[in-house]
Amino acid sequence: MKQKSAGIAVIGVGLIGGSIIRDLQKNSNRFGNIYGIVDDPSASYAKNRGFIHDTLTYNQLPGKVDFIIISSPIFTIAEISQKIHNAFENKPSNKKITIIDVASVKSSIASTFENLTTSQLEFIATHPMAGTEFSGLDHARLGMFKGKPWIISRHKKNTDEGISQVKSFIHFLGGRLKELDAEKHDTYAAAVSHTTILLSNYIFDFLSDRYPEALDLAGSGFDSTTRLASGNPELHNSIMHSNTKTINKILSEFKVFLELKSSVDELPVDYFSSNKEKRDRWLSKKTIVQDKDK
Repeated sequence: MKQKSAGIAVIGVGLIGGSIIRDLQKNSNRFGNIYGIVDDPSASYAKNRGFIHDTLTYNQLPGKVDFIIISSPIFTIAEISQKIHNAFENKPSNKKITIIDVASVKSSIASTFENLTTSQLEFIATHPMAGTEFSGLDHARLGMFKGKPWIISRHKKNTDEGISQVKSFIHFLGGRLKELDAEKHDTYAAAVSHTTILLSNYIFDFLSDRYPEALDLAGSGFDSTTRLASGNPELHNSIMHSNTKTINKILSEFKVFLELKSSVDELPVDYFSSNKEKRDRWLSKKTIVQDKDK
């Protein structure tokens, strides 16, 4: 976003939407006013907290904003996108409007976005791989996306101009840009994020049910391993229902893998040292990539 934005609308001012706004507020001269949507329950609270300039109806968006971020729950995105489309169809803007989402599942959203994209409105599917186990505006923080992967999943109607604008926006927020088609994104996200949420919950569920007294002895290792079990239940449910097939496939593969590793006395003598080396190499590579982006 090299030119000044007319204004930005953020629909869904929770952890991710609020954290985006915190970064945008560092350079308000570049991005203009930040708005919420009247019928978004989080918007009035965000306005009272000084996160947004004002709230608008969907029909007031044309002429006020040229960049829209949908950071609402996954199951609401299709309906919100249609409302945006209808608003600008009824009152065309003299500028091209870019709309992005930040949801953690991309296939269904990219398909919806392709259907709604026109010469005036460009919907682009994105996903920042960032967050915490906490939810809500009160936990939004500056620098949430710095050094974190931020994926763009193109569809057939996306333009180089629109993608370039979104790339510039992501770079401003400090994200590490990566392009993946929607199907591959959903596979990778299921592997490193969605199944991790499940496993964190499964471990805590199992131990709290079978060995509840042992929890009194749990230390920081157990805390970090089960941290995601304290995450947003609504978000977790929507992820599982939106990416079910891929998550189930990876869980089935993991089940077979776990059965092969289930007998501790059959583990290779160098199993832990070998796995430590693999993880240390991964961490080192990850650190190098992040340092290059600074």
